[in-house]
Amino acid sequence: MTLLPLILLVAGVGTVSIMLDRRLRARQQADPTPEDATSEPEESKGSNDLGHLWATPVHWYNTIMNRQPEDFPQRFRDWVVDASDDSAVKDWLQALSDEGLKAYTKHLSRFCTDMGFELTWLVDQKLEKRDAQLAQTAKQIVLHYCQACQQAASCQEALEAHKQLASLEQNPSGRRNRTFGEKLLAKLVDAELVTTLPTEFLGATAAERQQLIAEAINEASSKDQVTFSRLVREVLYDGYNGTETAEAEASTGDPSANAVSGTEATRSA
Repeated sequence: MTLLPLILLVAGVGTVSIMLDRRLRARQQADPTPEDATSEPEESKGSNDLGHLWATPVHWYNTIMNRQPEDFPQRFRDWVVDASDDSAVKDWLQALSDEGLKAYTKHLSRFCTDMGFELTWLVDQKLEKRDAQLAQTAKQIVLHYCQACQQAASCQEALEAHKQLASLEQNPSGRRNRTFGEKLLAKLVDAELVTTLPTEFLGATAAERQQLIAEAINEASSKDQVTFSRLVREVLYDGYNGTETAEAEASTGDPSANAVSGTEATRSA
């Protein structure tokens, strides 16, 4: 009788062990092996989907660290001068200050990391030694991106003017917008782009007058866009010379002749 509990205990343990073993075997058969799991890539990681590149811890680590040798910005600029046929891009990079070049090189390096490769692979010719065709593709990506940045830099004055006009339209009574609107209106009247003001202007409140000024400016913008743009820049920037800018644009056939003027101009408003 004393052996009966022990026998029942052993039998129970054995039964539980058999059940656990069967369940484990079934789970192993249902789950794919590591090789099977990687043999068929997920649909979300197709060749045109870059989302998986940006979600990896390695990407975020590289983006945060992003350390470069001290001489890398200059070596990058030399590489572009040698690799690019675009004189506007080369002139733009040559005109950047040391700090500006360093900041841009870091910005471009982050872009390359986002796209799945490193800028150093090109500058140091590491990729070209292993895969010349792939290196050529990566080079074109970088050069096209540099071209886009140069074009964006060249139109900063125009973009700032548009932002100021949009701000005036949204909030005519703002202190800075009020000053800008009154100065611009005076220039538009002198240029005869605004000939008359609404009759209600005289009896309007201060806020209503600013709204009427904004409406008159908006109407004038469609009459002569070239003159209007010049007058806006004259208000925004001290010493702005629209004649010199027009001559520079005409000589190049491209309004992006002055690549850094927008960031170096001093605002007056």
